[in-house]
Amino acid sequence: MKMPSGGIAELLTIWEQDKEVAKIIDAVAAHESERNAVFTTDMREKLRAAMTPLIGLTGFTPNYVATAAACVYREVLGEDIAPWYPSTAWTYKFLHDDLHCTLRRATTSRPSIETIAETDLLHLRNLRRIAILRADRGYKDWQFMTNDQFGSYLFPQHRSVWTKKGVEDVYVENLEEKRQYTGNICANGAGEVRQPLC
Repeated sequence: MKMPSGGIAELLTIWEQDKEVAKIIDAVAAHESERNAVFTTDMREKLRAAMTPLIGLTGFTPNYVATAAACVYREVLGEDIAPWYPSTAWTYKFLHDDLHCTLRRATTSRPSIETIAETDLLHLRNLRRIAILRADRGYKDWQFMTNDQFGSYLFPQHRSVWTKKGVEDVYVENLEEKRQYTGNICANGAGEVRQPLC
């Protein structure tokens, strides 16, 4: 191969131009594949039914959805049809529009049913005690103190999961909750932040 007259600089320019052309060719090929592959309403329903129970699980990813879409396509149209694999844009659109999902950072591990029941019972007992103290002893709002513990990660980790849009808590299995420092904040019933009593 003969070196271009402009030397290495010209060779690098040609190489960059070839890369850009390759990107355009790949984009056109992907567009043709998307245009030629008709993912019918029945296929969408089938894929939606298969994916809905998996939403929120750690292994539920766009790649998983794309692979499942390709499998549904072949299953409905038969093995003789040309293989089709959805583009990233198609997959994300399906996640957002059909499954109503968004990528969210995990907030906590999934609590057990027993933990939820115990928490509800404790909350009810606290409300009853507050009602008794107000009625029998004349307690005021500022006399009720609460202490809440919080933690901040020393070593932040990427914990994201595809889940339904608008959910308050994003659960994952086995979320690492160690390697953090802990703090406490105190407030009274009047909404004033107070110094911890320690």
